[in-house]
Amino acid sequence: MRRLISSVLVLLCFAYFSPPALADPIAIDFTARVTSTIDYGGFLGPVVNVGDIITGRYVYESTTPDTNHLSAVGDYRHNEVPFGITLDVNGLVFRTDPAAVDFLVELGDNHRSSGDFYLLRSYNNIFAVSVPSAEIRAVDNHILWYLQDFTGAAQNSPALPELPPMLAAWPIRNLQITSDNYGFVENGYFAINAEITSVTAAAPVPEPASLVLFGTGLAGLRAWRKRRG
Repeated sequence: MRRLISSVLVLLCFAYFSPPALADPIAIDFTARVTSTIDYGGFLGPVVNVGDIITGRYVYESTTPDTNHLSAVGDYRHNEVPFGITLDVNGLVFRTDPAAVDFLVELGDNHRSSGDFYLLRSYNNIFAVSVPSAEIRAVDNHILWYLQDFTGAAQNSPALPELPPMLAAWPIRNLQITSDNYGFVENGYFAINAEITSVTAAAPVPEPASLVLFGTGLAGLRAWRKRRG
């Protein structure tokens, strides 16, 4: 009994004196239906068509600081894994580049010109297919999600939520995947436009710091037991 109590005390000491772990990242799963495509260069081939279903997930941290000075707008930028967005349409995957994460969550509440909005942008991405690059201009592979309500009734705060958005409150529910070389190569552009059809909370994403903390505690306990033995 005394050995059990000592073991518990050692674990508690490691937990107390180790740096606190961050809150778990929030993961949201969603689906969308393709409403139109623009693909003059034929980069998407016959794979993506109107009516096809896109499945996706985005991950953000609820404690990310707001970098926007406006009281009606919150900008929450994420620059490390596991944050970002991943989309799959008929086996073609479009996702945030884990080596160069630049993922923005932007929320607006009763903005004077835009009403309420819930916007996601992923700027650095890896696409299963993209337009050819030009020597003087890199390809811009971009993912944009936005919900909007010009009446300002969809949400009550520009703070990061911990729950998925209620789709019924948002009249505009758009998702767009684009690849663009800005005219440096002929027909160097495609777009997949879709309407978001469902959102659900996903299983929690483990925070790396939490795993490290737990592992440190167990390692310390093993070392303590070895010394005792």
